[in-house]
Amino acid sequence: MIGAGFAFLAALCFGTASAAIAKASKVKRGDNGALLSIVLTCLLSGVLWLVISPSYEQGLCTEGLWLGIAIFVVGGVLATVIGRTMMFKSVALAGAINASLFRRLIPLFAALIAFAVLGETIAALAIAGMVITVASLMIVLFDRSPQAVASGEFKLRQPAGDLGPISSAYSSLRLGHMLGTASAASYGASFVVRKIAMRHLPDPALGAFVGAVTGLVWHLAAALFNKRYRQTFRGLFRDTGRWQFIAAASMSLGQTSQFFALQNAGVAVVAVIGSLEVFIGAYLAAYVLRTEAKPNMRIIIASIVATIGVALVAISS
Repeated sequence: MIGAGFAFLAALCFGTASAAIAKASKVKRGDNGALLSIVLTCLLSGVLWLVISPSYEQGLCTEGLWLGIAIFVVGGVLATVIGRTMMFKSVALAGAINASLFRRLIPLFAALIAFAVLGETIAALAIAGMVITVASLMIVLFDRSPQAVASGEFKLRQPAGDLGPISSAYSSLRLGHMLGTASAASYGASFVVRKIAMRHLPDPALGAFVGAVTGLVWHLAAALFNKRYRQTFRGLFRDTGRWQFIAAASMSLGQTSQFFALQNAGVAVVAVIGSLEVFIGAYLAAYVLRTEAKPNMRIIIASIVATIGVALVAISS
């Protein structure tokens, strides 16, 4: 149950980050905290590594250590570089409720890849929970029409008969969904890669640190060729408001918690419990921060169904 507990903490943090990103995107400051979240993850995981990580009696040049670090780097590219960047963009484009719907595919991607690569077996109760969780996604997918977009989720104001704003919002919604799906696939693969790394180097704090450093190095390299990334570095603190900082800090804590979850539970279990972030972010955005319309009945039903599915997975872990 320790792994399930860390997985739920990660979901809570990621859901809070999604809602804060949506809130922060209203003022269009910098990258909404994406780079800051990487920097904070470096600091948090680095401190944890120094305080609680095991000592390496055979020295720092052991084969297992460097192989583990190399695999953690790959996981960092998949999650911190690809997955996180696409997630921030998808939420900014379509909002916490809409853009995050497809992120419920993370458990499916993670479980399938873990089965194919790691040979992980899944208990019957966990399989039932996964099926129920994926079914919760399907409940919402049938309500993605342009009319639904115009009916309140984007709160459009347009003259009667003018579908231009609706079409533009619908395009943003679809692009946000595409980026959310790509982010889910990348995150799902990163779960498996990190689990493999921990077989060689069972140190979650070091794994989180290596992944964050990988993302930071990528941003530094991109800044050499891209003006936008250079501006992001220059405005790292200047463009950071309250909500950008909350998003970054929540994302950092969630990322670190996820490593500890993977150390103590299977890939599919961690991924399925983590899918609760979708609903946490949606309800925070609608009822606490009030940045988006309240979830409609489909989303409410889907959240109840997903909670049941996740509970079954947690019980079987």
